[in-house]
Amino acid sequence: GKKGRAEAWFWFHGATTNGMVRVLYLLKLFGDFVDPSSGSVDDTVEFPGNATLHMTTWELKVENEGKTIKEISCLGDGPADVTIKVTVAG
Repeated sequence: GKKGRAEAWFWFHGATTNGMVRVLYLLKLFGDFVDPSSGSVDDTVEFPGNATLHMTTWELKVENEGKTIKEISCLGDGPADVTIKVTVAG
């Protein structure tokens, strides 16, 4: 992400709050790359390679929908405490 920020994006199918319309949701997580041994921010991560991400905020949106569908969809954002470990196989 911007300025070395860690980002993870997940797309999944769901429904509007009334369950009537199928929509494509996008869950975004934002945070920092961290050194797993110390827990401190690690700005030396290079890809491809192993990485540990500590995600501190989230945002849920719908993709490619108009205002009417967005108004009845599950949207939001807020704080998070999620750790994602990326391991390169091989």
